[in-house]
Amino acid sequence: MPQVFERRSFPRLRITRSCKVFHPGTQKFLPARTTDVSAYGALLRIDSPRALQPGEELDIAVAWDGEPILPQECLMRATVVRTGPGTLADAERCQTVAVRFRTPVREAAHLAAVA
Repeated sequence: MPQVFERRSFPRLRITRSCKVFHPGTQKFLPARTTDVSAYGALLRIDSPRALQPGEELDIAVAWDGEPILPQECLMRATVVRTGPGTLADAERCQTVAVRFRTPVREAAHLAAVA
C-alpha cells in the first residue's frame, strides 16, 4: 500500500461555523459555512450561484463563538485557491471554495489547541 504524506504545514480541523463572505467585485455579502479550518486557510460552502475563481480576493468573517452578527472589524482577507461544486442536491445554488488567509487566524490555532 502506498504511503500518504500530509502536504499541509498546519493541521486542518473539521469545524463547522457560520460565516459571511464579502466579494469586492460584486460588493455583496454571501452566506457561507466552514467545513474545515486551519490557521492559514479554510474550506467553505458558499451559498451563491455565481462561481468564484481561483485568485479572487475575498473578505471573510467567521462566527468562531457562534455570534449571530459579525461586525466589519472581523473581516479577514483571503484568496481563493480552488473551487468545486456543492453537493449534488444543491450544486446549482452553492459551491465549495478553498481559501488561504493572508495572515494566520488566531482563533483557528486556539480551536486546534482545545480539540
